[in-house]
Formats: sequence, C-alpha cells, structure tokens
Amino acid sequence: MSQLPQRTQRSRGTQRTAEVQALRFAQGDKTSNSSASSRGDKTSKSSSWFSSAYLCASASSAVKTTPTARTSYGARLGRPAFTLFEMAIVLAIMALSAALVVPALARLGTNKEPQAAAGMLALLRDARKAAIDKNAMVSLRIDPLTGRYRADTSGVSGTGKFAEGTIELDATETLVTEQQRLTYIFRPSGAAFADTVLVRGLGATVLVAVDPWSGVARTDAR
Repeated sequence: MSQLPQRTQRSRGTQRTAEVQALRFAQGDKTSNSSASSRGDKTSKSSSWFSSAYLCASASSAVKTTPTARTSYGARLGRPAFTLFEMAIVLAIMALSAALVVPALARLGTNKEPQAAAGMLALLRDARKAAIDKNAMVSLRIDPLTGRYRADTSGVSGTGKFAEGTIELDATETLVTEQQRLTYIFRPSGAAFADTVLVRGLGATVLVAVDPWSGVARTDAR
C-alpha cells in the first residue's frame, strides 16, 4: 500500500514536468514567431518605403522632362514662339510684295528702253559738251525717217562740220514727230533750243527732251 502512493506521486511529478516543458516550448514558439513577424514587418516596411521613394523620384523626373500641355514648342527650345497674329502679318507682307514684284517680273525684258533713245541721248550730250568746250554754237539736225544726223559748229574761228552719222534704229523702232527735221542748237553756256521726239519701240515708248536752260537731255517713259 505504501508503494502505490509513491508511484502515483512520481507519475504526477513527471506529468507536471512534461506540462511545464510543453508550456515553455509553446511560449518559446510564440516569442520566436513574434520576433520573426516583427523582423518581417520591419523588412516589409523598409522595402515599401524604398519603393515609394523610388516612385516619387520617377514621377518628379517625368514631370521635369515631360512638357505640360501649357508648355509651347518655342518654350522647350528656349525661345519665344510666333503667335497667329504675327504669322498673319508676315503672310500679308509677303502677299503684298508678291503683288508688287510679279507684274514687274512679267514685264521684264518687254519694256526695255529703245536703242534709238540711248543713241539720241549720247548724241545730244556730245553736242552740248562740244559747245561748252569749243565756246561755240553747235547745231544738230536729225532726219526722223532714216536716223541720219549732222552737227555743225559756228563761232569766232568760223563755221564747220563737227560730226555726221546715223542713229542706230532697231527694226521695230521709229522716231515719231511732226517735224521733217529735228533741230537742236546748243549755246556756249550749255543752254539749248531743242525739239522733242517720241522713240517708239516694241515694248515701250520714250520721250526724248532737252531742258532749255541747262541743255541737259533726258528720257521720260510714256
């Protein structure tokens, strides 16, 4: 009878020891699980912080490099862009310039001054120069039909022929005047008594006239 209680006490002690060890093991598992979970939370929190920071940096760089809807093309290039009003002004100026230039280009080569007009101008200038240089009166007569001319001088030293020839007339050029002979008289002062004549060419008509006070010959387009 005395051995039965001892065995019972031993079994009860063994059972208590096992319960204590099981309780300690359970508490150890909870502690390890809680520490592991805390380390996982910290790791996940740090990784989530780094990912959010990376996303913010990427968004800021995208905002800096990508132009907004209000940013114009000229502003991206560092210079102001043209407005619609300025472009309209430029187009209007170009249209006006084209309207002025195109007719002149269309008439280019057709309204050239007749060759006879240039020849008459040179002849009249030479006659005036001779009158001033020789201190004599120079009379010039021109046949408007053939273009033949003759210049004579008269002064203190006498009278004589100064020049004779023919003004070159193109096949399409004519000298239009009511006079049978064109007469030009130059004095030693340079003043002149002169007729006027129209030189009509293919694309233009020119009036050849001489200023009576100065004796300077000029051409006026008609």
